[in-house]
Amino acid sequence: MKISNQLKKARKNKKLTQEYVASQINVSRKTISSWENGRGQPNSSYLKQLNSIYDTNLQLHYTQNKHENNKHFHLFYYINLLLFILSLINLFTGMFMGIAALQLIFVSFFFIYYRINLFIELKSERKYMYAFFCVIIILFIITMNNLEYIYIFSNILKDIPFAIGAVIHSLIITSSFFIITNYRNGK
Repeated sequence: MKISNQLKKARKNKKLTQEYVASQINVSRKTISSWENGRGQPNSSYLKQLNSIYDTNLQLHYTQNKHENNKHFHLFYYINLLLFILSLINLFTGMFMGIAALQLIFVSFFFIYYRINLFIELKSERKYMYAFFCVIIILFIITMNNLEYIYIFSNILKDIPFAIGAVIHSLIITSSFFIITNYRNGK
């Protein structure tokens, strides 16, 4: 049975309206309708919420073919882990210049390929959101501290690019850390 039919059947079994379900997961009624009519699919985060509302265990088609996905997933996971370690070495020693740019490309590819919306994932789990922002702040402080040893900060306008770079670098490493901690057992 297609996921669209399963979603519609599960909602009707619970005697819920599309409006009610949409309000529970913060989407429009049209979005629920498009999922139930096969014009779209919920991402993994929305599907978790729908499963919770419907008391079901529905899975999307691309998550049901785990054997093929996991073969690539584990390769991507270990590449990410290697890039994460190299970025930490870069953060503390200054070696491996440019690793942050490579890691940005890789982490972006990972999120797009596996259809992971970081902000929805963080929003659905408050503890992850707090941990994510704590790690960003810690990495930002470490990055700015390391930059201060290399460059003498004296003019706030000239130092803004360093701060922006430190924020971006912290976001990249934290996103990589998020992948490592939340997806180690596969998608």
